[in-house]
Amino acid sequence: MGETFLHILCRSGPRTPKDSADFLLLLMDLCVTDFPFSKRDCHGRTILHILFQYSDGQHSIEFLAEMFSIMKPDLGVKDNAGFCVQEYLEQLDQGAIYNRGLKALVKRTSALSHPPIFLPNFHTNCFSYYDEKVLKAWLENNIKPGKITWIDNAGDNPLIAMLKFWTHDTSRDWFLAEAAERMIQSGDVIHMRDRDGDTALAIAARRGFRPVVSLLIENGAIVHSRNYRGVGILRQVEQSLAQDQAKSDPGLWSRLWSCQIALIDAGAIVDPTERDEWMSPSSRLLVEKEFAYRASASKPLPTPYPNRSDGL
Repeated sequence: MGETFLHILCRSGPRTPKDSADFLLLLMDLCVTDFPFSKRDCHGRTILHILFQYSDGQHSIEFLAEMFSIMKPDLGVKDNAGFCVQEYLEQLDQGAIYNRGLKALVKRTSALSHPPIFLPNFHTNCFSYYDEKVLKAWLENNIKPGKITWIDNAGDNPLIAMLKFWTHDTSRDWFLAEAAERMIQSGDVIHMRDRDGDTALAIAARRGFRPVVSLLIENGAIVHSRNYRGVGILRQVEQSLAQDQAKSDPGLWSRLWSCQIALIDAGAIVDPTERDEWMSPSSRLLVEKEFAYRASASKPLPTPYPNRSDGL
C-alpha cells in the first residue's frame, strides 16, 4: 500500500538518544542505496509525516538537522488530510531557544522544497477545461517522478482529481486511459486515497470508466479496498447503479455494469472485511498470472533436437 519499512519503524521511534544515533546510521546506509525517502503511503504520508505525527516531540535540533541533510525532505508536501511536515514541526514546542533553532532549520530546509505549501486544486487548474491540448500540455509538464504524487488543497493527487472531474464521453475514454497509464508509469501511487478514503479504482469504477478500471487492476490496484466509512468498491458501484441518473441513462448504466463485472472477475466481494482489505492479494487476475508464470518457469527446457538418439 505504498508503505516502506521506515514508515512502520517511525511509528514507534526513535525515542532515546541511542535510538536517534542508530536511526541516523540507518539513514546513511539507506542513502547509499538511493532509498526512496519521499515515498508515500496510501494516505499520502511520507516517512517524516509518520515520524512527527507519532512523535513525543523529544528530538534535538542536531538530530533533525542531520536527518534533514541525509533525507533532503520536502517539508511542503501534504498528506490527504491537508497536513504538511512543516506544520507538524511547528507543533514541537520545547522552549524559546529550541523554537528559534527549529524555525531557522525549517527555513533552511524549506528553501530546498520544490512545490509550494498550498497547491491549487488540480481539477480547477488542470482538469476542468476538458481541452485535450490543455491536458496534454499539463501532462507533459507535470508527469514526472515525485511531482506526480503531489496532493492539492482538496486532498487529491492528479490521478484521483482527473477521475473525479472527467466528463462522461466514451469517445474520449482512450485519452483518459492513456493519461492514467502515463501517470502510473511515472510513479503515481495507485493505492493513494482521497479524504473520503476512496482510491483511484473506486472512483473510476463508480463513474463507469471501464478502460481505467482494467488498467488499475492490471497494475495491482486493491479490489478489496474500503473507504473511511468501511464501504467496499463493489458496493459503491452497486449504489451507483441504483441511482436515478444511471437508470435514466442506458449508456452510463452499461458502463457501470461493465466495471462491476471487471471487479467481480478480479475477485472483488461486495462487503470486504478488514482482513480482506489488508491481507488478500491485490487481484485474482494477478494471482493467476503469477501461478502461470511459476508453472512455465518450472517446466524443463525443451530438447534442442528431440528426434536425435545419438546423445550428441
